[in-house]
Amino acid sequence: MITDKKEIHGYKAFASDGTNIALETMPLGEYHYDGIVKYGKSGYHFATRLEDTIRYSGTGNPIIAEVIGSGTIDVGEDDYYGYYEVYSASDIKIVRYLTREEIIEYALNLNFRRMKRFIVNFELTSEELNAFIKRDASIETTIKDYEIRPKVKKKELKSKVTKKD
Repeated sequence: MITDKKEIHGYKAFASDGTNIALETMPLGEYHYDGIVKYGKSGYHFATRLEDTIRYSGTGNPIIAEVIGSGTIDVGEDDYYGYYEVYSASDIKIVRYLTREEIIEYALNLNFRRMKRFIVNFELTSEELNAFIKRDASIETTIKDYEIRPKVKKKELKSKVTKKD
């Protein structure tokens, strides 16, 4: 569903090597996708919640950028997994990249449900895990599940998006 919003502020995740799912690098600046924008298929994808972007990075140790999506914006939702306010836009501005400390601070201030989603998708150090337990002791069960889960390697993807100059 195409939204009538002029612009949406959010977050975009990149793999730890700095590439997006289409294997593009995107330094600070503005980008335009010239084609039909469809969530899950084409355009520049991002989410309004930082923890929801991690899922799309292909890694548990992503680089996260603050972005502004504009132009044609398609709304995506995943009722099964509970992901909402995820978008694909024809135009995206990479405003800045967040530091790891900013990402952890952001996550420590989430409600329990959102914090849990962050923890199961983000690779954390022991020190960071302890900070989450200190913030909310009931999160310890989630952390124990996180620590024993098998680590999944990033899939190599072939890009269907061509980089625009």
